[in-house]
Amino acid sequence: MPAIAYPAFPEDVPTVPLLVIDYALIKAGDKQEIDRLWKAATELGFWYLKNHGAEDLTDPMFEMGHETMDLPLDEKMKFEQGDGGMSFGYKSTGANAIDESGQKDAVEFINVAKDDVQAWPNHVHRTYPSTVNARMESTIQPFVEKSLEVNSTLLAIFNERLGLPEGALAAQHVRAKQSGSETRVIKSPPQPEIFPDKATLGAHTDFGSLSFLHNRLGGLQVLPPGSDGWKYVKPVPGHAICNLGDAMSIFSGGVLRSNLHRVVAPPKAQKAFTRWSLVFFTRPNDDAVLQPLADQSAMVKDAVDKATPGKYDTKVTSKEWFARRIKNQRVNNRTVSSSGVIAIRAGLSFPALATIGRLGLRPPLPSYGQGPSMSALAQQQQIHNFVPPQAQKQVTLFVGSISGGITDAFLNQLLTACGPVKSFKRLITPANKPQGFGFAEFEDPDSALRAMSLLNNVELPALEDGCVNKKLLIKADEKTKMFLDAYQAQRMKTDADEEATKRSKSRVVELVEEINRTSQEASTNGLLDKEKYVIPPHLHDLQEADLPETQRGLVISEIAQFRERAAKREREKMRDVKQALPAAPSGPKVREWGKPQQGQGVPQPTALGKDAQGYSKPVGFVKAETREEIHGERQLPGKTTKTDEELEAERKEARRRDEESSFRDRERRYEPRERARIQALERSIARDRATKEAEDRDKIEMRQRLDVWDDDESDEPFYTERARWRAARTRRLAAEEAADAESRAFEEREAENLRRESEAFLARQMDEMQALAEEQRKAGMLLDDGAPVKLHVSLAAAVEAAPAKTKAKENAPTLFGNEEEDEEVSRKKKVPLVKLDFSATNNEEKAKERLERIRASVPEDKETLFKSKVRWDGVTDNMIDRKFEPLVKRLMVKYLGELEDDDLVMFVLEHLKDHKSPQKLIEGLEPVLEEEAAELAINVWRQVIFESMAYGEGLHTERMLIA
Repeated sequence: MPAIAYPAFPEDVPTVPLLVIDYALIKAGDKQEIDRLWKAATELGFWYLKNHGAEDLTDPMFEMGHETMDLPLDEKMKFEQGDGGMSFGYKSTGANAIDESGQKDAVEFINVAKDDVQAWPNHVHRTYPSTVNARMESTIQPFVEKSLEVNSTLLAIFNERLGLPEGALAAQHVRAKQSGSETRVIKSPPQPEIFPDKATLGAHTDFGSLSFLHNRLGGLQVLPPGSDGWKYVKPVPGHAICNLGDAMSIFSGGVLRSNLHRVVAPPKAQKAFTRWSLVFFTRPNDDAVLQPLADQSAMVKDAVDKATPGKYDTKVTSKEWFARRIKNQRVNNRTVSSSGVIAIRAGLSFPALATIGRLGLRPPLPSYGQGPSMSALAQQQQIHNFVPPQAQKQVTLFVGSISGGITDAFLNQLLTACGPVKSFKRLITPANKPQGFGFAEFEDPDSALRAMSLLNNVELPALEDGCVNKKLLIKADEKTKMFLDAYQAQRMKTDADEEATKRSKSRVVELVEEINRTSQEASTNGLLDKEKYVIPPHLHDLQEADLPETQRGLVISEIAQFRERAAKREREKMRDVKQALPAAPSGPKVREWGKPQQGQGVPQPTALGKDAQGYSKPVGFVKAETREEIHGERQLPGKTTKTDEELEAERKEARRRDEESSFRDRERRYEPRERARIQALERSIARDRATKEAEDRDKIEMRQRLDVWDDDESDEPFYTERARWRAARTRRLAAEEAADAESRAFEEREAENLRRESEAFLARQMDEMQALAEEQRKAGMLLDDGAPVKLHVSLAAAVEAAPAKTKAKENAPTLFGNEEEDEEVSRKKKVPLVKLDFSATNNEEKAKERLERIRASVPEDKETLFKSKVRWDGVTDNMIDRKFEPLVKRLMVKYLGELEDDDLVMFVLEHLKDHKSPQKLIEGLEPVLEEEAAELAINVWRQVIFESMAYGEGLHTERMLIA
């Protein structure tokens, strides 16, 4: 087909956002990519597929379709499908109906059966036009083989996720067996201006298991679950569009979704061009019975049990079902009311038995070219209690600046007042208290927009002592904001929207007034004190990093409770004193203990003395002290004295609380140890189980391989070219032996060099010590050689005095023997001196130089940095608390200014302790930091990589930072 420059797909039409699945990652077993594939298959049933390897095979297939459609109509009609239920061959324009009223379709296509392609040049089902035959081997066979490979890989993934035995779905799709699998090239001519929205292929679901679609222009539309409007699927170059069919929905009991779709004219400027599409349908074997595989999977069984009885049990084979569908969609076969043969959602619900008996067959499913109208679908959904799944788009908003004491229940009420909320997640501090922020997931964009409009900057009162009122912060990240802006731009507000906004605003006002009243009543009754309790400075030096990790939460919680109790006692004491002050007596003056008594209106007696016993000074009576006053606990006015029984009961209660607290403390210390021990055992068992399973798989694979092994047909060099194999093996063996010999020689040389260096070092040390000792001895220093001096005493015989005097003097021994001998003996007992090592300073300088080189080598590019491997054993929790917390705080202050609380800092630290990826960190910070989240994550991650690389080199970074 000649290359045509098509207009770009317009950006101002409603589109459905499909997940993009990387086929290369799927084949590699990437768990995250497989999870995304499962999400797409269970929620919408449509997804994009890239890196599938069929890009170079599609253009020749389009050329084959173009050549076939250019043939004269008489020539093409020789290979027409007919009305007997066959899908293979040529289908002319208007041969099929697209709705229950009998409206004819506006497309023509050529279908080539998989069985005919594999059996070529033989025929299994039928013959084809010459244009198809000419390209069978060069064009069609490669495309069919690649499509089968891709769809088989995806089926294996679904087989595993459904919990089916290995090969259960593959047994329903055996290549060697006959089936309805086929490839199709579709031609949709431009639509007249008077019918711009006419469907060229009506609303339908695919009958088979998997569809592998390639197109160049728009026109494909999907009806998202729970929506009443069709949305375009945007064609993306290099991306195939995959969707599930009815057979997979039946096999899985409805777990996998077969979604309604249709084909209309391309949008805007593209509608002036002929639309070409290429698709491969993978369908079950002709003899496969269409029924749920509930006896092979617990997941499928549970789904079937929850569904309407008999909803998925067709009791027919794939070939029978497909033939009836093909017959029913043909215009020439539509002799009965179409409402009796169209079923809801891909035929998963069936009409009454009377209708089946009247028609004489089980109702087939609508396929390309036929589908129920929207009114019929709505009616049948009500009849069969069809519940649409999730809303078209779930929106997540950041909810921040939450006042202290505000519960999740109240926040849920506040958010629900704006619209349906799927979930509200709020992080918990180590002290088991909720953080000041969270994330709310709304089920539709309208609710999210109302929440941003009505709840942002709404002031909520604090319901905790010492907390201040805060204004709620409701915002979306950049991606969500772009989506909401686009959604708002393409949607026109109605009176119903205005009414919903008024109701939401009224409900929000009621809730805020109610919680304000609650806060006011608590303050009036003394249950709430908003005056912030000031913690003494000497208690500020206790850092979380200084506490044991296993007891950190408990200790922080106990400290917080202690401070709260202390503050409460202080407030109660001050309140009692204030109440006691105005309670002065208003009646006649009464006698008071400890004060001199003055008469009222009675003259004082004449003093008979001025001493203590004089009448001029009355006796000062003193009240007897109670036990509480003796111990310094004078009773405040207005309080009653407790009895001994009450005091004893309080002591017992206090003792019980202490014992309970001690038990709880021991229990908290014991549980982590037991939990760690059990987890270690479970990991060991899991490793053993994984090893055993791997061995079993290897055994099975080896057994299967050896069962079909044929030495004559094998392409192994050992069997085909034994001499060449031996020569290659000899070369490899010689190279390995030479490498081993070289390694051994190198080790011997290293050992010899080390021995010589050690001996030379010891010899130099001995020479230096001896020289030092000689210098000290010559200087007159007394050396403790560590050995006693040996004395030699010799008495000369008197009879030997005859020789000459001179000679006698020369030969006469001294009284204490030979001095040289003494010196020689003492020299043997010297204590060796140790040479001082001054290399430590040099080593520190070298270590700093190595750290500087490592710091300079840390990548600054985001992609390279995030792909770097992290050794988390070098980034400990203690290091994160000690070193990363100040770094993160400085970065937060840089981007946000002065922080009111440390919630975001703790979020980053917990993220690092959980060893999560930097992409997750950016996603968590984007609602608050927006575009600066990536910059902060890069700064933090560079420090992580620096610590990891230094740990790998055996170096300690101490306080060194990357920036």
